[in-house]
Amino acid sequence: MEAIGDVIKEFSSLLVQLEQVLIDTTWSIKLLVVAIPVLLALFSRHGLSVLWAVLLCTVTFCVWSAPAFVTTIVAIATYIGAIFIACSGVAARRENSRIWAEIEAVKKGLAELAAAEQRRFLTELRSTEGGQRGRPLD
Repeated sequence: MEAIGDVIKEFSSLLVQLEQVLIDTTWSIKLLVVAIPVLLALFSRHGLSVLWAVLLCTVTFCVWSAPAFVTTIVAIATYIGAIFIACSGVAARRENSRIWAEIEAVKKGLAELAAAEQRRFLTELRSTEGGQRGRPLD
């Protein structure tokens, strides 16, 4: 149990040092650090990933800038996050519906091709049978 207490003390000491570094950091470096996840998300070309990265990075920057308003910042970010989740669900449902419609179209096309192939085969078979009726058997 004493080892866990030592780990907690070390971790809290590390957090205090990190807090001091963040306080001493200039605005330009803070913006650069916050922008890195957004830039990475842009490379994914996935709109919702970019929106999530922007939201989280904005929250991070706001908390760094105004730690006294952390409750308000988190409440607003949570609400915006809920809207993003709802939009993501709508987008996923639309994509799913589009995929199922495409699958149905492919199934219909496949059935039409199968029917056409059957007609072709029967026509060929009938023409071959008609030509063999008059021939003597060996």
